[in-house]
Amino acid sequence: MREIKFRAWDKVNKQMCYDLSTLSFSHEGYELTAGYYPEKGDYYELELLQFTGLKDKHGKHIYEGDIVRGLSKVGEVKFLETWSQWWVITNQDDSSFSLVKIPNHPEIYEVIGNIYENPNLLEASK
Repeated sequence: MREIKFRAWDKVNKQMCYDLSTLSFSHEGYELTAGYYPEKGDYYELELLQFTGLKDKHGKHIYEGDIVRGLSKVGEVKFLETWSQWWVITNQDDSSFSLVKIPNHPEIYEVIGNIYENPNLLEASK
């Protein structure tokens, strides 16, 4: 069974939140719009990012919004509802690829950053 977990990008403080157990959430449909740190009394705008269920070649969890290198290409991890699966979207025409685990094959993906803290990595791949 796939492990379901999340992290969140704090839009106000510009930092990644990995421990969401201290947050309470308000949402509209499936969209997380805000969170609250009860112990601090502060209000934050958060963007929820889901774990893909995959790890990179170093054992690091791959999340939505991560920038990964794989198949000699660099791109952003996104869930495409049309295909109902995770994809790596590149800046190059027709070079995006499905993010899948290949049985009996070493991991081919490497997380090199994320779109919030390292957007320059996507620019460099153009």
